[in-house]
Amino acid sequence: MPDQQLESRIGMDLARRAYLYDLLHAVFGGNCSPDFVSKLFGSQAREMFTCEAAVISDGDLSVDSKCALAKMDRSLDDCAREVLACYDEHGNLSSDAVATLASEMEGDYAKLFQIPGDCYVHMWESPYVGTEQTLFQCSTLDVRAAYHAAGLKLQAEKQFPDDHIAAMLG
Repeated sequence: MPDQQLESRIGMDLARRAYLYDLLHAVFGGNCSPDFVSKLFGSQAREMFTCEAAVISDGDLSVDSKCALAKMDRSLDDCAREVLACYDEHGNLSSDAVATLASEMEGDYAKLFQIPGDCYVHMWESPYVGTEQTLFQCSTLDVRAAYHAAGLKLQAEKQFPDDHIAAMLG
């Protein structure tokens, strides 16, 4: 493949992933507004996920897309198919359906990320590197140092976990 074609393909791959990271940043940041849900389930987002699903299915990643993920019985390939099935289910939503789905997503977000207890999901990396489930551990400072080394500084630094998934996706 000539260099110009390769550069163009890499540029499109990066742009597509940046778009998807922006969507996931909003999901994990708790933005479940009807406008966002319209964008999330819009044709452009579906097209981006379809392209990523094809990359996963074709085995163009450095990981085995058919291998089960962590403790799940699903592979990366299975997850990609589930995302596309969700688009098939929620495609062409009416404004009422968008409002309903936004409300449901808001409730799901609260159940997953804001309710204490065993089902609580931590959206920052720190608990996964140690047994304590606390914020602003050494790993948080390591993430902050990596951001600074790359020339990045969070607007809410020292007020918001640097290693929160929404910050990393943003």
